[in-house]
Amino acid sequence: MIGWLAACVEPEPTAVLAWQSGAGGYVIEARELPELHDVRHMKGEVGSIEYGGYVDVDAGWTGGRELDIRIVVEDGVAVPLDPSGVVLYSFYAHLVDTVAWAELQGFEAEALVPVQIAVNPAVDVLIELTPADNLAYGTGYHTFVILPDGGERDVPLAANLGVVAHEFGHALFHALLSGGPQQPPLVDDLSLVSARWLSSLHEAFADTLGALITDDPAFIQQSIPIDSRDLNGRSPMTSALVPEAGNSPLDLYDPYPLGTVFAGVFWEFRLATDDPARTALLLRDTVERWSPTVDELDGGFFLEAAAAAAGEELPQLCSAITWRFPEADWPGPCRALDASP
Repeated sequence: MIGWLAACVEPEPTAVLAWQSGAGGYVIEARELPELHDVRHMKGEVGSIEYGGYVDVDAGWTGGRELDIRIVVEDGVAVPLDPSGVVLYSFYAHLVDTVAWAELQGFEAEALVPVQIAVNPAVDVLIELTPADNLAYGTGYHTFVILPDGGERDVPLAANLGVVAHEFGHALFHALLSGGPQQPPLVDDLSLVSARWLSSLHEAFADTLGALITDDPAFIQQSIPIDSRDLNGRSPMTSALVPEAGNSPLDLYDPYPLGTVFAGVFWEFRLATDDPARTALLLRDTVERWSPTVDELDGGFFLEAAAAAAGEELPQLCSAITWRFPEADWPGPCRALDASP
């Protein structure tokens, strides 16, 4: 009897089934993930994933209930009985990889984990109105929110490495600017011009991070066919993209078009230098040098900080800036470089 009971005990898995990116695109395959200590309840080194709860735009997430992913173990691999389990394993694996990669680039990424992760919580109406689809990061309460995909995807957004890195980029950007992941945003009234600039530059930083870790300027197109977010596109700065004040916080603002312009500058720098690591360092140093007051929350001060951080690669950065911005917007070092004989 004892021997029969022992034979019925399912072995502990040594790997999980997850979406993984490669040269040929994404595939679902076994992945060792020792950082995930509990594959059924999704608890591990970079955070724990819980189901439900409520996310308030000001108070944050109330917390949810413990997950219980039903799996079978095949050849040592945890295989979820529901496809959503594969997505959660993928998200966790990509978050582990993003933290490790960002730490290697010189960001203090490990200081931002563990992080709270909420699956399918109820959300505040102000969050429902934001242009988020399936995955979001809550600034000030340091929580990732995973919602059902808004449609059929070749690769679910939460299983896309670039998208996960993008959301972690929001955490890094906020921590660099505000002094820590739990600190409130510098401004949070999206009717203000300064808040709209901040929102767009948030997206620029996050998109650049997603492009660098995947080495793909169109990483989001693995999940959503949206050409306007391709950092290789022309995406020039125009007067129509300059943020204007709204009438109330409920006035919707789309930060992505302006964010794509600024992210495109860093991608052009990456191409010109052929050095993703130097580009990541420039991105970090730009934000640290910018360190804005509320009055300095605009793209002009951000570009000035980038020029000050570029060092010997200033010509490559200025070339990227002048390709996307009219001359009046060039930072001082780039105007001086352009005027030199």
